[in-house]
Amino acid sequence: MKNWLITTMGRDNPELQYKFVETIALMEGVFLNSQETIVAGHVSTMYTVRLPMAYVSYARKMFEEYSAKGLDIIVNDIDSEYSNFSDCMILNIKGRYRFGLDHDIRNILESHGGVVEYLNQYHSRSFLNRDTSFTSKIRIRLTRPIVEMNLIVAIQRLSPNLKIEFSIDRIKGCVNY
Repeated sequence: MKNWLITTMGRDNPELQYKFVETIALMEGVFLNSQETIVAGHVSTMYTVRLPMAYVSYARKMFEEYSAKGLDIIVNDIDSEYSNFSDCMILNIKGRYRFGLDHDIRNILESHGGVVEYLNQYHSRSFLNRDTSFTSKIRIRLTRPIVEMNLIVAIQRLSPNLKIEFSIDRIKGCVNY
């Protein structure tokens, strides 16, 4: 993952700004923060973005195309701010399985500032009542402080019978946890 602080400047052109933001989103970019200022027909925006490494060169190419259309773009690499110690959350989730539940859980975790680094899910089926259950172990690196209760409530809304256990540790390099 690549962390960038992106500043854009140009005439007030909402369509061009929308396409720029959409381009980052289509490259699986996650907006960690954004600010916008409009003065006398000019727009200045600042985004903190996390982008998968696979899209970095393509993103730079797309930024050049937007620059040619009148949107000045400055990209600052801020990976060093995220490389030291980070909070790592381990979630153990059990409950009734439904198709797409793992995707919904991942979306909630990412919207709360989590980067899923490990997800292992097992399914089991009861032959008596034909229920399918699952057990999931997920390791997440947190990019910002979270309110644990809000995260748990959001996940529980997906299915009322989910059992969730979690722990948060501050460690260096959550990947090796």
